[in-house]
Amino acid sequence: MNLDNFALKGLPYSSNADTVSDTEKRGRGHEAVVNPAISLFISMALISPFSLSGNAERTCERPLQAEDSRELQVHDMLMLFLSPAIDKAVEQYYLQNLKYKPLVYPYEIRIVHVERINGFRGFMFSVTLEVSPVVGPHLSVGKDLITFYVSVGPKLQLIRYRHLEDHKLPPNYEHLLRRKG
Repeated sequence: MNLDNFALKGLPYSSNADTVSDTEKRGRGHEAVVNPAISLFISMALISPFSLSGNAERTCERPLQAEDSRELQVHDMLMLFLSPAIDKAVEQYYLQNLKYKPLVYPYEIRIVHVERINGFRGFMFSVTLEVSPVVGPHLSVGKDLITFYVSVGPKLQLIRYRHLEDHKLPPNYEHLLRRKG
């Protein structure tokens, strides 16, 4: 595939990323911002030909995958675009019990289910993700299922948040817990 056709106006592109000079990077830094709405739409369009219910799950279950793949790249891009909405939902749930909001790293997100709501080549999706929020040095505080409605615009709406399990923090991190009572 010739990626020159996909280069965005104002972004330096080279088939060998190491050939872009530091001067070019600094000189064009303000132009390199891409509208997140366009990027999400492109990511969803790219991801639609893949069978996410099968292959993506296997990809996500190998957190230290030895080699990169097109599917993994598209998955990781999608997770970056969904991260703000994921972070907001996780924060709302966990701030009931924690003093600080936990983080959800893109590699701690697993696609559980993707469904086209309005048929073949329709651009309305239901996306269910399993997330593992962490605090401190990547200490898991739980596991959750989050379902989003994704459509043209792009429109991203939280449909369902289901907490699956709590994970106990070690004693030296219990100061992060809100005391009840």
